[in-house]
Amino acid sequence: MTAPLPGPQRRGPRAGLIIGIIGLVAVLCTGVAGVVAVYVFRDSLPGIAAQGDYSQPKDVCALIIGDMGEQAGPVSGRQQLGYTCTISLAGELGENELRVFVAVEDAVELYNRAGADFGNRDGFVGDVIADLGDAAFFTRRLLEGGGLVDAKLACVTGNLYVELRFHAMSKRAWSSDDVRARLTAAVHEIMRSAPRG
Repeated sequence: MTAPLPGPQRRGPRAGLIIGIIGLVAVLCTGVAGVVAVYVFRDSLPGIAAQGDYSQPKDVCALIIGDMGEQAGPVSGRQQLGYTCTISLAGELGENELRVFVAVEDAVELYNRAGADFGNRDGFVGDVIADLGDAAFFTRRLLEGGGLVDAKLACVTGNLYVELRFHAMSKRAWSSDDVRARLTAAVHEIMRSAPRG
């Protein structure tokens, strides 16, 4: 005679409680991250705008080369509309895009507004950049196995606000670190090139 198979094990009330607590902690951590991000940016930079001597550039496209590396493709066009320059890049799967926005009025308010959705957008992961301007953050989302990237870098330094948005596709997966490094270098380039006085 063979031994009977053991019956299904019943989970006690403790197992449900433990699973419930773990779920609650996960929800709270996600919510807290968004609240912390809003707190970090909201009204965190009073008085900085009064310290800057940047003036509004007439040609935003002239401030930046627009090189996002071989994977993004070479610059194929530029178009300025107001305070924004859209740089087209001839990528291997079609046109990629780098948008550059530069403003000197209400720089802190623009930065705070950009940071309000930091960490709260579906699929985006972000972090603060401690060594860029007075304050900066980078956020990105990788889709389609990493072959599609949406990234944003916002920075305020004195009265200068810079926001870069990069949208690109590739046959290869994008490196978040590489995209961040290239956008950071572009902000440095804009800070050096922006007119003063």
